[in-house]
Amino acid sequence: MLFRSRIYEVRGGAEDRFEKESRAFFGRVTQGFTEIARREPKRCVTIEAAGSMDEVEARVWQAVEPRLEKWKKAQARATKACA
Repeated sequence: MLFRSRIYEVRGGAEDRFEKESRAFFGRVTQGFTEIARREPKRCVTIEAAGSMDEVEARVWQAVEPRLEKWKKAQARATKACA
């Protein structure tokens, strides 16, 4: 698994309890999160993790930035309403 190999590299070869879990465990976790994302598309976004870290980071920001802008606008309206 790519995720596990990256964590392994970052930690200098040390795995914790989570990284030692089986592929079946990670499959169940993936299925669970995929189902949540399917049921709640306004709250959850699925990000394609294939590619370099820079490519994945760009995809994350592409998904997050519009949501942050909506949040900022809502905060501004709420602040105005309370003033």
